[in-house]
Amino acid sequence: MLLSLVNKDFLLVKKYLLLFIIFAIGAPIFINANSTVNVGILGFFMTEIVLEYVLNTMIWQLEDKYKGSVLLCATPYTRKALVEAKYLFVFVIFICNCIIYAVTALIVPVNVTKINISEIGISLLIVAIFLILLYLHCINLVL
Repeated sequence: MLLSLVNKDFLLVKKYLLLFIIFAIGAPIFINANSTVNVGILGFFMTEIVLEYVLNTMIWQLEDKYKGSVLLCATPYTRKALVEAKYLFVFVIFICNCIIYAVTALIVPVNVTKINISEIGISLLIVAIFLILLYLHCINLVL
């Protein structure tokens, strides 16, 4: 049931996924190549925040344009399932970005810092807090 809602989000942004994959590869390379100090996982973290923010706002915009949220209220999905699907979408994008970053760090000759599991966990925590604050801000704008 959740997978169909996550699939809906991917179908909404499918035209832009190639652009975001290129961004996920190029942004850490650009950040690490142009910095004079060791930035660590800053390239990964900044790429993740930008990807999550842009993809979520694009989904919200498309749902608003096509009255998607109104139509979803007519389906048998509960609000809890809708919220869980949004967070699952965020988690899928996060895992995809982790994989892309790891492959980029192995292949690219630029000194891209490799990430470990604790840095991934810290980044996921910060991204989750950032998105919770973003969701609360959007709710306040609607109210």
